[in-house]
Amino acid sequence: MGEVEVSDSWNNRLKTLAEGLASMIPTVGKVVKVAIQLFWPDDTEDIWSLIKSQVEHLIEVKILEHELDEREAQLNGLKQSLSMYSDATNKERASLLSAIIVQCNELYSELTESDNTIHLIPLTVAHAYLHLTVLRERYEHGLKLYSDATDQDQWEKDLTTKVSDYHSHFLSVYSQWQEWREDEISVSVKTKKKPMGIPPFFYWTAYGKTKDSFDGESVKYSESWNKNKKTFKDVQKRAKLRMYNEANASMMMDAFIRTFSLGNFLPGHENDAAKADTTVSEVSYGPYSVALTKGDHEKKNMATIIGQELKDNNGVITEIHIWAGNFVERIQFHYEGKGAGHAFGAPKVSSKSEHVITLSDTHVTGMKMGFSNGVMARVQFKFSDGSSSDAYGNRGWRMKYKQEVDVDSDFRLVGATGRKGNGPGAVGLAEMMFNFQHISVDPSS
Repeated sequence: MGEVEVSDSWNNRLKTLAEGLASMIPTVGKVVKVAIQLFWPDDTEDIWSLIKSQVEHLIEVKILEHELDEREAQLNGLKQSLSMYSDATNKERASLLSAIIVQCNELYSELTESDNTIHLIPLTVAHAYLHLTVLRERYEHGLKLYSDATDQDQWEKDLTTKVSDYHSHFLSVYSQWQEWREDEISVSVKTKKKPMGIPPFFYWTAYGKTKDSFDGESVKYSESWNKNKKTFKDVQKRAKLRMYNEANASMMMDAFIRTFSLGNFLPGHENDAAKADTTVSEVSYGPYSVALTKGDHEKKNMATIIGQELKDNNGVITEIHIWAGNFVERIQFHYEGKGAGHAFGAPKVSSKSEHVITLSDTHVTGMKMGFSNGVMARVQFKFSDGSSSDAYGNRGWRMKYKQEVDVDSDFRLVGATGRKGNGPGAVGLAEMMFNFQHISVDPSS
């Protein structure tokens, strides 16, 4: 492509546009030319096709496809107008730019006012970048293009207003999407008589099921000789929380994170770091445990939770203390200005099994975990500089369940929640949930 590298990810294409604004804006038409290359490249799929194929796990893609089909002529017309603008002389560009802005305004209204707006989030995010590109082009070069223009203050106001409009829309629609996504996950219980060969010739079995209707995932529980429908109430609730948290984090990392850079289109803010609104700056992963994984679970193989759930307040993590031998006995995070957080896991540990990770110029962006015999048996942390810690625990244990978490490097681990448990083989860390927050937000606020 020459000027820009065109990623095979729609998300990364938008990131490329935002990060290159400062160098492209000073030249008339350059940012528009690059936008065309990123949205409609000659030798690979356009951004709209990538969105359709890469957001199936986030929204109802059939609805998105329908909306794209309905607007195919509009998008093709917009592409043609932008291409004509890119190739035109400055004298010819004035009328073209005005027409392009009208086209973008119309598409903005249709996308944000649609009854299907929650399923159009990725599409609307992409259009926001295109829309703000042309508004910034007019602000930056309008005085050169329009011979009698004196409206730069109004153009700046239009640009600022539209950034604010998009910001408000995305906050609102994200909340609506979250409600929809949570409602897709249901919890059901039942008891059933099972036959046996001696009087009374049957016994009761209790069942619980947590199911995500959107992606088909389900977690099932059972216990023989039990007719109490409330047996799995707590674990089903937590399985639903795990499913929802993972879905919410996927929307954030795979689409919504790009809205944090809309402010870069404003004059004087081209080089600003991405900034998250505090109300949508945090995502959680988990809770993770053997009992919350996809599949069928018998109560006898689940850890018995000991004591209450412990939760750290968010903060900047400076150290991670891990006690591990055959399995992960305990994890404790230390926070800047706060000291040690809760000790998640076994109440008694040996100092000989302690390992300390000190964080200075990096932050935690993920982890690998393994669970066996009801408790966490292995853990390894990932960092924003691309490195990883040693793997702690797992001396000969077979991992029944493995879990990996990865976030964008603009997010950092800021807190955790844990519960200790008595598994079939050991007393240790039975369950963990991790909180990540965008680095633009003070986790202590």
